[in-house]
Amino acid sequence: MPTFRGLRPRHTAVLDRLRALEGAEFDKSYAQAQLSARTETVEQLDADAQTGGNADLRRFAEATLPRLQSELEHARRIAGQ
Repeated sequence: MPTFRGLRPRHTAVLDRLRALEGAEFDKSYAQAQLSARTETVEQLDADAQTGGNADLRRFAEATLPRLQSELEHARRIAGQ
């Protein structure tokens, strides 16, 4: 299995957990991991859009947020939420 340098320990833990799963168990855990990642990303980008450190960051966040919110909704549907 490849290793992923530079990942945060909690992300490495998710990957390790997913590697040990198969079938429906993998599918469910993968969908939940994607939902969690998308939620975290949207929350951070929303905060950056509102109070980002500089105008460029705020503009980037504002422009990118709608696409990521759409991805979050898709992840929610897949995860059954």
